[in-house]
Amino acid sequence: MTRSRGAVVFDNGKSIAATRLSRAFVAIGNDRLRLIALVAVVCLGSCQAKSVDLGKSARASNAERISALIDKLASKHDKPNSDSRKHVPYEPSIWTSVDELVGLGTDVFPTLVDHFDDDRFSYTEDCISCARSENPVLKQTVGFLCFQIVRPQVHRYGSWDGPDPRESPGYRTCIVPREKDLAVEWLRSSKGKALWQLQSENIQLVILENRAMLNEGLLPQDDQDLCAVAIEKNEELLEMFKINRSHILTRSIRPIYDR
Repeated sequence: MTRSRGAVVFDNGKSIAATRLSRAFVAIGNDRLRLIALVAVVCLGSCQAKSVDLGKSARASNAERISALIDKLASKHDKPNSDSRKHVPYEPSIWTSVDELVGLGTDVFPTLVDHFDDDRFSYTEDCISCARSENPVLKQTVGFLCFQIVRPQVHRYGSWDGPDPRESPGYRTCIVPREKDLAVEWLRSSKGKALWQLQSENIQLVILENRAMLNEGLLPQDDQDLCAVAIEKNEELLEMFKINRSHILTRSIRPIYDR
């Protein structure tokens, strides 16, 4: 192929005006570009649709998994009579499901809270605060166990050496309400917060309660000392949260067999 002024001459002797050829090539090129762009748009839309579908499918699958785990919290045994002092057999599958739900962290809090009023029977455990004359065997529900999965993850109290802290001011304080309606409101106000932030809020509440008790000036000296120690230890723990910005792991949740 050779070129002459204004024309392109091919090896077979045929020629075509350069301007006409270039316009034809440009037209073909533009058509191809439009076709490529159209195909790209179609492919992008298809990929986005598939991505949305996959996201919905993954969420649905995860929701089904969580629902199945909560269903496994229900005992295979009938609920004992209220006056029964016998335990139902220990069911490992319940506590394996508990461990899995704890491992999923705050992502499962909404579903767990939604089951706070689930009255299906779950397990029995000893009541360590009951008098010997009272029925020492508690019959716990799935709703109570769901609460017990959420509460220990959020509840934190500064550890210390010395007196048993279980009866100390603020030890049992927790920002997670037991009642479902209140828990739903708490969950809504806590949306987007990491677990360490929720644990920090619980610590702050413990400190405020102990300070309020001290400020009242009505406590015996021993209780004042306990309040002072509680404030000191929990302030240390709160500072640790601020520095590390990570939560404290929850110990395994298991029924109480004390008698």
